[in-house]
Amino acid sequence: MISSRGFSPSQTLAKFNMDTYKATNTLNGKFYIGSTVNFEERKKSHLTSKDNYPFQNALRANPGAFVWEVWSDGSENRELEQALLDMWYGKEQCYNLNPIASAPPRYEWTEERRKEAGDRARERGTEHLRTPEAIVKMKETKRNTPTVYTEEMCAAISQRLRGNTRKKGKKESQETCLKKSKAHKGKSKPWHRQAMTGRTWWINPEGKRKFQRDSPGPEWVNSYGKRKKGKNL
Repeated sequence: MISSRGFSPSQTLAKFNMDTYKATNTLNGKFYIGSTVNFEERKKSHLTSKDNYPFQNALRANPGAFVWEVWSDGSENRELEQALLDMWYGKEQCYNLNPIASAPPRYEWTEERRKEAGDRARERGTEHLRTPEAIVKMKETKRNTPTVYTEEMCAAISQRLRGNTRKKGKKESQETCLKKSKAHKGKSKPWHRQAMTGRTWWINPEGKRKFQRDSPGPEWVNSYGKRKKGKNL
């Protein structure tokens, strides 16, 4: 016996049974018919899909205007969906574009589609990113969707960053730099003086240099000609 029920977040579906659903647009009475083994996931995919189909476009525009219904007859096939499509496909109220009940088609890369994609890449100036060498490099660095920054994009980013508080993308004028330098002159820096007090350069026979307070070792000589502080050579 076929049962009808409305969708709720707590709804639990049979693991292997095929459920047929209907999404009705309350604004114009049109509806879409489909079937799935997991209605919650299928509904979510409809709501997040960016496909350019009449049903998807209407759903994106007014998701709250759709009422969802689900029917289950305990079958593993799409018989109920096909029966409804035989009844409604081709009529004004039906959003469906395919008269056959089937799973969503997988996108196939035909030669024509590859050629069109290549033409679009050449128009964008990104065809060099699709060479075998570039693809291998992208896989190694896990950059499957690289961003190519054109001069227009760089100019737009620079324009957006001008005047921000973090000074990113903004080059200060020489006049501003001179004003800042003049404002800081004469101001004491106790933290810097404390950090530098007692430090000197130490040099070893190999010519290596270290700037610190204590001698790094017996072979090191400081700038005053002493191996250790307080002891002459």
